[in-house]
Amino acid sequence: MPEYAYRYQDVSYSIIVDAERELFGSKLDLREERYEIVKRTPKGFWISLWDGADKSDWRFVLRTARKQYAHETPKDALLSLIARKKRQQRILKAQLQQCGEAEQLARKRLNTLTSHPAQER
Repeated sequence: MPEYAYRYQDVSYSIIVDAERELFGSKLDLREERYEIVKRTPKGFWISLWDGADKSDWRFVLRTARKQYAHETPKDALLSLIARKKRQQRILKAQLQQCGEAEQLARKRLNTLTSHPAQER
């Protein structure tokens, strides 16, 4: 009986809200990806990225790694997804803050240009 490793991804699907008014939206869902464990080693395991893949399409998963591509239980795979999404949120919040700061700098620069018309080129 084959053993499997798991990975979860968030996926967004387009949906039709109202076809007559051509209103569309999106639906967020989780997709479970299951990979067959094709070989085990003392340090980890090899997974096949798709059915019938040869060795060049295998991926090694180190058990002691902080970030694993796939996990041996669905629970660990979901915990990994949560950690990845928290990290993504931190990155996006920092980018949003930087974007706001850049807008403020641009507005200040614009104010100095409009208050000193002789300096315009």
